Amino acid sequence: MSGIDDPQRATRRLLVDRNLAHAMAEAYLAGRNLTATRSPISRHGTE
Repeated sequence: MSGIDDPQRATRRLLVDRNLAHAMAEAYLAGRNLTATRSPISRHGTE
């Protein structure tokens, strides 16, 4: 059974991968749009 991941480790790895992907996407989008704000109303700086 060495080919089957521990469910807790697999879940944690997915969460880390998800958080990393989101952080990378936010950094990329912030670089494309320097006027972007972190406002929950407008994420594109068009208030």
